[in-house]
Amino acid sequence: MASVRGSNTCAIANYGDLCLNVGHGEGAMSFVVRSSTLARIAKFWKVLLLGGFAESRYNKGKSDWVVSLPEDNVKAMRTFLYICNAYFVPVPTDIEIDDLYQLTVLTNKYGSTHVLRPWAKGWSMRMSKLQGMIYERIWIAWELGDESLFKSLALEFIRDAEIVQPEEAQQVPYDALEVIGFYELAETIRHAIILELVTITKDYLCMFADEEWDGLFTQEIYKERQLSADMIQSLEAVGLWPVPDAEDVWESVESLASKLRRVTLSARADGSIVCDKSHLFQMSVIEIINEDHLAQNIILPDSMTRHFGNQVLLTGLLESG
Repeated sequence: MASVRGSNTCAIANYGDLCLNVGHGEGAMSFVVRSSTLARIAKFWKVLLLGGFAESRYNKGKSDWVVSLPEDNVKAMRTFLYICNAYFVPVPTDIEIDDLYQLTVLTNKYGSTHVLRPWAKGWSMRMSKLQGMIYERIWIAWELGDESLFKSLALEFIRDAEIVQPEEAQQVPYDALEVIGFYELAETIRHAIILELVTITKDYLCMFADEEWDGLFTQEIYKERQLSADMIQSLEAVGLWPVPDAEDVWESVESLASKLRRVTLSARADGSIVCDKSHLFQMSVIEIINEDHLAQNIILPDSMTRHFGNQVLLTGLLESG
């Protein structure tokens, strides 16, 4: 084929009649494949190659049949084409996050997620054990239909996510595809957890606030005032006094909880602590950010539940056990 790029050519299939020019620049590659194989894989390819599009054979006459896909990832396309042609040896079981992300972006784009079925369970389990690249792993869980992994990663994201202030919005790097509705869901859940933390803090303050008394300054009143004063002082030390409303908390759930775990409530007499309720407050904070408690907040909307139901039919995750 005249348009095949010399040494940057990979013959996926013998006697291929179609050349896919993938990527751009020095890293671009040409893949020689059989059009009939791709056309059987998904409706997209059938329409693209055998329909009335410019890439169709019917519009190529007797010239070389070349389709350019400059925006696609070369490595992902190679893996995809190996799978489509039943050449499974080069398909990695220990795939890296970015490689699987790029591959699932590709299969989503071309309506070909079902070809990943034999590897879906193993890859999904691997993604649950790896760290980092949270945005990419969320997308992978979404595309493979792993609802359990998706919820687990959503929980991780919500614990660590901060609200981006408007003036900083353009400074946040973001390349991964967005799961529609995910960030709205995450912010709703994050706000609910932040509200719990703020509310329990205010409740403890109210518990030891000054109340009307009959003029008899008892030891108990003195102790409660000390507890209140100590809590206010420690809140001020961690930058949480006055206690903000949930809407005004920009930091992550984990960051706020970490500060609250340093808050103390103690009363002293003659230089010694006579009452210390710090552990009660700190236990209340820990219970709120406990993983099981947080997981109860992650309730997916019907649209997301339907999506996962559709995806598992393609990837077979439920059948895999």
